[in-house]
Amino acid sequence: MSCCERGYWGEHCTNRCNSTCHLSAGCSPTEGKCLECTNGFWGDFCNRTCNISTCEACDQTDGSCLECDDRYWGPSCDEKCNTTCLRDMCNQADGSCLGCYYGYWGPSCDEKCNLFCVKCNQTDGSCLLCDSDNWGPFCDEKCNTNCLKCNQMDGSCLKCDEGYWGPSCEEKCNISNCVTSKCNQTDGSCLSCIRGYWGPSCDKKCNDICVECNKANGICSKCDKGYWGTSCEKECSYKLPNCEDCEMENGTCIECKPGYWGHNCEYNCSVGGAGKCAKSNEVCPICLAGFWGETCKNVCTKSPLCEPCTGVIRYFNKDYFCVIENEKNLCNPWCECEKRSGQCFKCIGHFWGKFCNYECPLHCAEHSCEMYNGTCNGCEKGYWGKQCDISCESVGNCEHVNDNCSQSTGLCKTCTNGFWGSFCETKCSLGCLQGSCDRWTGACGRCEDGFWGNTCTICNSACTDSTCHNETGNCNTCKNGYWGQTCTSKCGDTCQTCRMITGECENCVDRFWGAECNMNCSENCITCFNDSHCMSCIDGYYDVNKCNETCPSDCLGGKCTIDGECYLGCNVGYYGQTCARSCNENCLVVDNTTTCSHEDGKCLHGCNPGFTNEFCSQLEGRC
Repeated sequence: MSCCERGYWGEHCTNRCNSTCHLSAGCSPTEGKCLECTNGFWGDFCNRTCNISTCEACDQTDGSCLECDDRYWGPSCDEKCNTTCLRDMCNQADGSCLGCYYGYWGPSCDEKCNLFCVKCNQTDGSCLLCDSDNWGPFCDEKCNTNCLKCNQMDGSCLKCDEGYWGPSCEEKCNISNCVTSKCNQTDGSCLSCIRGYWGPSCDKKCNDICVECNKANGICSKCDKGYWGTSCEKECSYKLPNCEDCEMENGTCIECKPGYWGHNCEYNCSVGGAGKCAKSNEVCPICLAGFWGETCKNVCTKSPLCEPCTGVIRYFNKDYFCVIENEKNLCNPWCECEKRSGQCFKCIGHFWGKFCNYECPLHCAEHSCEMYNGTCNGCEKGYWGKQCDISCESVGNCEHVNDNCSQSTGLCKTCTNGFWGSFCETKCSLGCLQGSCDRWTGACGRCEDGFWGNTCTICNSACTDSTCHNETGNCNTCKNGYWGQTCTSKCGDTCQTCRMITGECENCVDRFWGAECNMNCSENCITCFNDSHCMSCIDGYYDVNKCNETCPSDCLGGKCTIDGECYLGCNVGYYGQTCARSCNENCLVVDNTTTCSHEDGKCLHGCNPGFTNEFCSQLEGRC
């Protein structure tokens, strides 16, 4: 007995088992017959496909179905599972569903659940879950009109619609003075009252000068401005005429009328503070123009410190800048005085300097610059530099060139997609994903399919689908006729496919066989296992050994299978697998076409006069 490595057979183990033999089983070492077929094939050499596409596996001997595709059932796997079966899967023997989609029940999931039933029992159709508006075993009972959700078992309301209350949500909330239209679902009481009302239904009015009162007992909790006392019956200004508001409990003044300050609001605020100051210390929140200090009592216009300087209009002193107008000294209009000292702390508009006496550079953004050195806070579009006095260069492929250069260097901040470099002058590699690459190095972040490496070099065209590993460039698999990690080596001329790593032949081109595909098949063979065993023949010949038998003469077109069967049918007047049998001469001939079925010999167009039955073999009137 020959002892060959799995996958080979023959006296010298040089013949390769058919590729449709199961890899783990191989084939007979003496005859090359498959010990087991891969799914979808049958026959001694596993060279026949299972008859039906929905058949997952078939008997190796006769080709009958053993296992169906998940969505089919029956002896021939030609019955389709019901589409309402969960994931379209059913029992292979009887077609019953393994589970139903929501809304269906029954063995075949062809029964519909009740209209308002979200999910029902697969066996008896009883509802397991109703929608929010229905209840009952089959969800055919309606919840009450004002009930948003009810108990599925007894129909009692679990939640009322806004504005209703009671066990069945049939009572209307009294909402005239309630904050919202909602009320307590059990007793109908308001959840909270609007200002000025109290009581369970908010139908009782608080005291007229009582802003808020307790919902339960009506006692005042907050008085209207200017009143105090348990019932808000006393006026704050009764004894303190300049008091705007006071403590509810004891009448102590907490807010003065505008223009007053002090414990009892007995003092006037300064004129320079526009009549506004703190009750406790007279400090003004802001001074009017020409005044400064905590209480805005210092007047800028009366400063004796302004002295003449070069020019007619402007005057200055050692601390701040001022101008003369109508023979009156006024604070510099571009200077915002420091409230405590009167010195400039902020320049107004487009000026800078200790005394805000210099204009900011022309192309500063919004004409704004640093107060102490005149450096622009930002540049207008198209300019750069500390003083924004240099124009941006229109170079390379900067994105939005006119407003996109560095204020310190003038270089592009960002490039338009597909370019890189200091001035965006270099184009990204064609294979970069979405044409995008690193601004400074040109390295691609990721490659498009069919490219690899930092710069996305194109994959070898011999790679299957022209795709390769995005880091190494190695192909996943090679196209027919190539091998090697990058598929740069060609298989032998007579190899159809070869092993990707070693280059050894796996399948031969037509008319060749052997480990190196250097042996010729028999003259009439197209494909073969060896020189004495053909797998397919040229038209007009058959025989599994050497295809040296001529197809039966009455095969249609002179063509037959490797077993000699006429697969296209028979010439006119003949039938049978090899078209060796003649149709009955009494079959009616129409337009010189086939007179009888090439499978069983039954007459296709009827009988000549005087004859009857399927084969026209019986005289009319005779049994």
